[in-house]
Amino acid sequence: MTAPPVRSSPAAIWWILWAATLSALVAFYTVLKPSSPDQSFAGLRFLPLFPFIAAVVVRWLLLPRFRQRARAFPIFVIGLSLAEACALMGIFLVPDLRTLYFILAIVGLLQYVPIFLASLED
Repeated sequence: MTAPPVRSSPAAIWWILWAATLSALVAFYTVLKPSSPDQSFAGLRFLPLFPFIAAVVVRWLLLPRFRQRARAFPIFVIGLSLAEACALMGIFLVPDLRTLYFILAIVGLLQYVPIFLASLED
């Protein structure tokens, strides 16, 4: 008995997920406002940098190691969520730097534009 072949997700799914994450991030930044912007956790000031750095590492060191779409898709989703976490943590933990972390998250998401799909095998 052989295992059934692993089906890869179509390119449209990758693009829709990326666009939805990017638009959700813009919506979160626009709608969510901290209740007291003066109160900031000084000890957690640089904490939102860690998901951004992890997203960069996942995109440029881990994702290129996967040659098949079915195996690369979960890594793609993890990277997207790490990039988005940078902005969400910035909004709630460091309200005075929320714009900086929003811009970093946008840069993190722009790295994941699924143009690299052409090099992956089905």
